[in-house]
Amino acid sequence: MPVPLADLPLLTLPTAAEATDAKAPRLLIIYTGGTVGMVVNNRGELVPTHFGKLDRKLPELRQLPYRLELLALPQLIDSSYVTPADWLQLAQLIGQYYTKFDGFVVL
Repeated sequence: MPVPLADLPLLTLPTAAEATDAKAPRLLIIYTGGTVGMVVNNRGELVPTHFGKLDRKLPELRQLPYRLELLALPQLIDSSYVTPADWLQLAQLIGQYYTKFDGFVVL
């Protein structure tokens, strides 16, 4: 994952709280490409999918009482291949957004 993370785009996920409650807690979902985001390709293999499709795969996210934003790492990786350097970069990314969000989910 040796890519500068400062300028990664955030995708706002429309939720009920987004529309009705400006004080609802803000959560940042950091998509790493693990099992939750996998889809089956034409050869029957599981491969990571684009994080923009995550809300279609998990429509339940729209019902949560939070304001959600999604951020995808530029190089998706399964958790079984994550190295200590990757964990450090994830920690730095969370630190970068720490004051802007109320919570974080790493997928």
